[in-house]
Amino acid sequence: MESADSNGLDTSLIHRLEDFCTAARFTSAIDDFISAHVDDFDFGEEQKLIYYERYQEYIQLIERMLDEFLQNEGVTQDEVFALCSKLTEADPGSVTCVDYLLAVTEYEQFHQLMLDFKNLRNWEFDADDAQSDALSWDAPEEAASDTHP
Repeated sequence: MESADSNGLDTSLIHRLEDFCTAARFTSAIDDFISAHVDDFDFGEEQKLIYYERYQEYIQLIERMLDEFLQNEGVTQDEVFALCSKLTEADPGSVTCVDYLLAVTEYEQFHQLMLDFKNLRNWEFDADDAQSDALSWDAPEEAASDTHP
């Protein structure tokens, strides 16, 4: 039985889609893809050919994984993408999987997704470097106190 929210969206399908897209198999495949290719992307304005090539690879990855879900649910890819678009209009950011799926339908979304992950990774590296610097800053002081009783 389908259940719809106040915007007329099939919330049961949305929840099943979210469950599918947050399963380890799906998220690991996306994480592996992004980790392998995020360094291909730069923050400059130039759109390099490699970006579009990676976009095509991403489309193939997502479509392969979604085929199983689509067959089990008896829905088409177009229906799922239309549902994701409606959901984004009705309640942006409410469902995690929508960003990953919309990145298949629009190159700009994919490009932004890759840059967001690059930004996040760079931020994490900066935090690791700061922590490492703090630890190395404390180390000589500790070593001095260990040698002098």
